Amino acid sequence: MRVEGPPFPGLARGLWVMGLGLAAIAMANNMIIPLLGPVGRTVGLSDQHIGLVHSGAALAAIPAAPWWGRRSDLVGRRPVFVASLLGFAASTFALAWVLQYALWEPLSAGTVFALLLMSRLAYGALGSGALPAAAGYLADVSRPEDRLRAMTMPSRAFSLGGLFGLCLVWPAAALFGYAGPVFLVAGFGAMVAVASLFLIGTAPHRREGRGLPDASRQRLPAPYLLLAVNGLAFTLMSMIQTTVPFFVQDALALSTSEAISLATGLALVLTLATLAALRAAAASKLGAPSLAALGLGIAAAGAAFLHLSSGLAVLGLAHVLLGFGLGLFVPTTQSALSLRTSSATQARAAGRLSAAATSGYVLGPFAGAFLYADHGARLYLFAMAALAGLAVLLWIRR
Repeated sequence: MRVEGPPFPGLARGLWVMGLGLAAIAMANNMIIPLLGPVGRTVGLSDQHIGLVHSGAALAAIPAAPWWGRRSDLVGRRPVFVASLLGFAASTFALAWVLQYALWEPLSAGTVFALLLMSRLAYGALGSGALPAAAGYLADVSRPEDRLRAMTMPSRAFSLGGLFGLCLVWPAAALFGYAGPVFLVAGFGAMVAVASLFLIGTAPHRREGRGLPDASRQRLPAPYLLLAVNGLAFTLMSMIQTTVPFFVQDALALSTSEAISLATGLALVLTLATLAALRAAAASKLGAPSLAALGLGIAAAGAAFLHLSSGLAVLGLAHVLLGFGLGLFVPTTQSALSLRTSSATQARAAGRLSAAATSGYVLGPFAGAFLYADHGARLYLFAMAALAGLAVLLWIRR
């Protein structure tokens, strides 16, 4: 990735430490998805309660992410990134403590639900500023023609962090209990936050104006369309991801530990496929809207295979398609929005896109839990049809 103007001291280490911070967030989130369902059932929570806990983080992040983005444009990338990462570490530690205490001591389901929900609300409010700050930093230092490649960095960090986090679930849970992996990643996030104070430098002066000439910019979808499609796509993806642990446990009659292991393995497959798609997106000559439409179409095929799954091979193929589609979709929409945004408000735009995507994690887990309870695997047919419709819409408007 090329930078605007000559390189400045600390650019490389600033990018690295921001990548580590985003990876820590992904590690925690990817651990919680396979752990919370089976462990929540063990401590007495219903599937609906678990879906609401998943939604809590997203509910708080919807207003918080744009606010953090505005603060980043005003006061700088580093203070917002550090403050948000510290908030993520504290709220994640609180979630791990509640889970561990509930496994040690019998608590009412209502008490466990309330404490878990509060910890996720705190995470959404405090931890949602890291991505807008990082996206603003990348926009500051990248040329317009390199924007798509630059915007794959947050997705690569999230994917690699998620991959490492999922690999950590098995040994850490065996050594320290089900909440052990979450405790570890909370501590890692706190250490990265402290390091960020010293390692993230100040980006070069940002030029005013938008990223592309007017004639080129008109070929990009309008910002409102990008925001709307992101919100709907992530609603559907979160419905799928948060119900897979229930689906595999029920369909294959698995125990709690077996369901956690299989759901974690499938999440690993999805993450590896996402990383492969990110490399393809960075090297592709297709325009961002075309790549985004292609990604949604591939994800729709993954949802169809998930509904048809009759064994581990088909489950694995479904997650390959879901992950590859997600890896094409996310950085291309981030790049397109960045190029439609003035250079003085890059983090604000990134915060809005983050809020739009995060809104999917409010409705998605809640709706997915209820739809799964009533209709089982048929909810994946609905997700397939909706993802395919969004792909057609983006293809028409590309």
